[in-house]
Amino acid sequence: MHLTMQRLAALVSQNRPQLNEREVRALDYQEDIVRGFTRMYRLLSRVREPLLSTQLPRFARDRMRVILRPTRFYALLLLASYHPDLLRDALERDRFFDRLWLNVDGWSDLARFIPAERQDLWMGDIPCFTTTPESRTIYTADGTPVMDLYKVSALELTERQLRSLNERDLVRQTWIIKASLAMPHMGTEKNSALPTLIAPHHQPVERARLLSLSSSIGRRLEELLLPLDTHTGWLGMTLVRTKTWDLQSLRTDLYDGISGIALFLAYLGAITGETSATNLARRALASVRQEIALARSAMEEWRKHPPEDDHAEQHRNTLGLNVGVFDGWSSFIYLLTHLSQLWHEPTLAQEAEELAAYLPELIAHDEHFDIIHGTAGCLLSLLSLYAIHPSPRVLDIVIQCGMHLLATAQTFPAGLGWVIDQQEQPLASFSHGNAGIAMSLLKLAQVSGEERFRQTALKALAYERSLFVPEYQNWADLRPDEDEEISESNSSHPSQRFMVAWCHGAPGIGLARLGTLAQLDDKQVRQEIDIALATTSARGLGLNHSLCHGSLGNLDLLLTATRLLNRQEDHERLEMALSQVVKSIETHGWATGVPLGVEIPGLMTGLAGMGYELLRLAEPEQVPSVLLIAPPIGGTA
Repeated sequence: MHLTMQRLAALVSQNRPQLNEREVRALDYQEDIVRGFTRMYRLLSRVREPLLSTQLPRFARDRMRVILRPTRFYALLLLASYHPDLLRDALERDRFFDRLWLNVDGWSDLARFIPAERQDLWMGDIPCFTTTPESRTIYTADGTPVMDLYKVSALELTERQLRSLNERDLVRQTWIIKASLAMPHMGTEKNSALPTLIAPHHQPVERARLLSLSSSIGRRLEELLLPLDTHTGWLGMTLVRTKTWDLQSLRTDLYDGISGIALFLAYLGAITGETSATNLARRALASVRQEIALARSAMEEWRKHPPEDDHAEQHRNTLGLNVGVFDGWSSFIYLLTHLSQLWHEPTLAQEAEELAAYLPELIAHDEHFDIIHGTAGCLLSLLSLYAIHPSPRVLDIVIQCGMHLLATAQTFPAGLGWVIDQQEQPLASFSHGNAGIAMSLLKLAQVSGEERFRQTALKALAYERSLFVPEYQNWADLRPDEDEEISESNSSHPSQRFMVAWCHGAPGIGLARLGTLAQLDDKQVRQEIDIALATTSARGLGLNHSLCHGSLGNLDLLLTATRLLNRQEDHERLEMALSQVVKSIETHGWATGVPLGVEIPGLMTGLAGMGYELLRLAEPEQVPSVLLIAPPIGGTA
């Protein structure tokens, strides 16, 4: 006989409250929870001084345990040390306790506590350390002081927190509660497409109304700002491994990170003259620059490893070093390009060019190819920079992007395309498919004068056109796991689904065709634009309000059509759609592009993107289309 340990699946326990034999969802009692929290928060604010002067000092010398490691770790170590193989020789048992050193590399101070841990384990006890609220010193089980582990005592931290209670912090804490309550249900309930559209509305929307809504988003973003000492940041909802949602600090990307928020705030300050928005944008840029510095260090480390090195891929993926414009290195370049023009600071464009110098190695290893993560988005970001800062070095990298797309295209019976993210075949979409990639190649062909880029783009469009389904007046979305709530199924071919959004479906494809009218304008392109406009107007305005897959993103197609085609029917269509969408916002509130419409701050699925598009609808002459990855107004690309 011998004793072994193995992993077992934990049985589901009846640890959740039930009412009438049904499990109670905390989310259903959100308002009650928030109301109770708010009452307690304000009560603590009102009695702050008595707490500080009388009540808290009473706890100053109470002994409390400090948990340096999980108690279970100690218990398992102690239990295993009773094995006969270790009890035959005290030296063997002593060596076994050397496992306490395993975590010291990650926390050097832990080494100071190991002698006390060994002593307690030898006594057959779980190691125990204590301190008091007023002290920074950690004591062993027998009361021996080890070291001053903390910079600030628990009592001082509590006093600081009490003094910092205010209404702005209450708003932020309330948001955290609501997001946390919704989070467990976001992966199980397919309702990111909230019913936000109201009955047809024909009242024109004045510019001031749009600016007012956009400014309200700017103020809300300021309310949700985290009180950090060294940089500016927000919390948001992040999809982990495409399955579960988690509440995390935002990254720095353009899609839903700090770069996207900074872009909106900078334009808000420039259009409205609100200095608070501009100041917040500058603080956000400072945070982005901190991450850029870390990413540069990671790039330098990666450059030390040749491509065949086992560590090369690990270093390349450090900090998410993709090349795309929405989720990658090009996010920073696009942001700096626009801020340079908005703030009349040419040094920002030079900074963007310096960042572009890191791209060649990344482009050569890119396997995404698309707008969001890959080479096509990188290409368009660099063209935006080239439009205001025509550097030969930038153009060389742009052409490298085009060459990489040509080298990685795969031929199919109907044309060619790029297989992305382990899909079985290329997609027809702006964000991850042929529409966006073809647009980037057509623009590159014009700038470079090289016909091979144009010919590849035409073959990519031929493949995409093979996925058009006349019955639905839309292009099939070939992704297998698309959310049924925001897509339509083909009754004739159940495997086919359709979205009506910028990312996938008619709006994005129509926008791509409009974006390249200067490079490709024929009867078929015009027909596809009209199809996209009709489909979007009929089925693309009752969604959430996000840019990526919501009604405000779809409005950008209608707005771009009015500006480029200048047809009366397009102006009328935009006016009616804008009236409906704005009325739905004012009636139902903001509906973001994540499940349950949870309020998040980012650009493509959150508040910042809604504010940006409202600015663009108010001032299309000054605010470019971020969905087209357009250069700043005044650029020539």
